[in-house]
Amino acid sequence: MKYLLILGNGFSIDLLNHLQKANTVPLTNLVAEGDKLHWPADSNGAFLSFRNTPNLWILGIRPSNPPKRNNQIIENIITCANAYYLKAPSSRSFGTSDKRSIYIDAYRELVVYLKYLFVHFDKTIELKKGEVQDWPWAKLLTGLATDSAVTSIDVVTFNYDIWLERTLDVLGLGYNVSVLSSDTAAKISVIKPHGSISFVHKTHLDPAAFSINYASDYLEAKPTDFDILKTDLNHNTPIIPLIPPAGDSVRFNLTWAGNIRSHALTQAKAITDGDRVILCGLSYWHVDRREIDDLLLNISDKAGLAFINPTPPETFDAVLTSLFKHYEHYTSIERYLGGTSYA
Repeated sequence: MKYLLILGNGFSIDLLNHLQKANTVPLTNLVAEGDKLHWPADSNGAFLSFRNTPNLWILGIRPSNPPKRNNQIIENIITCANAYYLKAPSSRSFGTSDKRSIYIDAYRELVVYLKYLFVHFDKTIELKKGEVQDWPWAKLLTGLATDSAVTSIDVVTFNYDIWLERTLDVLGLGYNVSVLSSDTAAKISVIKPHGSISFVHKTHLDPAAFSINYASDYLEAKPTDFDILKTDLNHNTPIIPLIPPAGDSVRFNLTWAGNIRSHALTQAKAITDGDRVILCGLSYWHVDRREIDDLLLNISDKAGLAFINPTPPETFDAVLTSLFKHYEHYTSIERYLGGTSYA
């Protein structure tokens, strides 16, 4: 039996709730720490500010905003970027005084900000086995990994934090990170189509020379251009392999993201009758809907599918009801575990 897990932000939020750290790491309002996070070049000054990220600031991003306001601005920025990257590379450049560039320049600022924000978050959270092993998701992962009837566990995660990988390390469960890892024999495969703070470009620049490069894109590179690191993640690098939340990697002609997305679709196609799929914490916003649909439409409609979410989006629930014969919804991972032998 094969398992496919497709995880969104709710998975990381569940871990932080378990650790009682949700107030320390505000994943539902990524801008809230913008004045706490310092500028990487000299560790001084607010990262999110008119001085350092003028385009985000002019568009209205503020640490003091309600989450809904910041999320709407970010969604606008990413929607513009999704459309922009459909253009041929030769027609993407703006003139120096072209006012149309504000959303794309804001997007570049957002990518860099999110990298350093999640590196900061990573340093904030310490994972200890005594705390993590009682987390219901840890129980499930351990149960699946040690169950001889389970032949493979593919985890497609749109999160670019590394708390999943650190949890697996703490639990002593082997895994590979597709398609960047050479350990293809591991039972657990972590697939990150939107990138990860652990994907560190092999070219390291002088930290004191850090700046936001508005003249080129931060995203394009081959998988072999990256190392997978778990420490020293704040290197100043020319390429930052992150596609911001709600960004659609289908629209980005990126070598690394294209390879990872292709692998995710291959693993989805391998899920057939009798295999299991678990979804958690997916928003199903209009800007990431196509990417999730592509995965779901490649899964056998007779596979067992469980969606774990305390407040499932009504539209997503309707889609899953229409696509899968054996669809089940659970309000928590604890309730899902109640019907397994892993509880």
